[in-house]
Amino acid sequence: MERYKRLLLRKNRVLEDKIKERAQEQETLLTLFDHADAVLFKWKYDADNLTYISKSIVNITGYKEEDFLSKKIKYHECIHKDDFVEYKQQYLEAIQSHKHYYESKPYRIITKDKQVKWIHDYKLFTRNDLGNITNFIGYITDITLLKEYDLTVANQSKMASL
Repeated sequence: MERYKRLLLRKNRVLEDKIKERAQEQETLLTLFDHADAVLFKWKYDADNLTYISKSIVNITGYKEEDFLSKKIKYHECIHKDDFVEYKQQYLEAIQSHKHYYESKPYRIITKDKQVKWIHDYKLFTRNDLGNITNFIGYITDITLLKEYDLTVANQSKMASL
């Protein structure tokens, strides 16, 4: 009996070490987003409850992650009013068509200091056994410089054709 108990304790320690190692690996991977020009997020669908957002959100929106986690500000409130209807329509179509992955068309946000930035948005919908969405996991990237370049090239082409 004592030998069996020691064996269980040893196996338990091995499992605890593996769990700790996995948690550290996950933390390291998530830290990548804290220093990137992209923001990683996760929120529960039914509760509209943001459960994770990377610290890099401040680089894009000017708001800290605590502002979003505490619901002081909601991300959709940052979306430019002229882009919100199309953004919401794309989002709802992705949900209704039972997609598991969704990539938005570029849209604008208004930052805390009233700057306009262009965003590209990617979401993965996780679903339960009944097919109902449980979480959104995704990331947004700031594509402002790329979009400004595209607009400049388009304007130059337009001017050249006149």
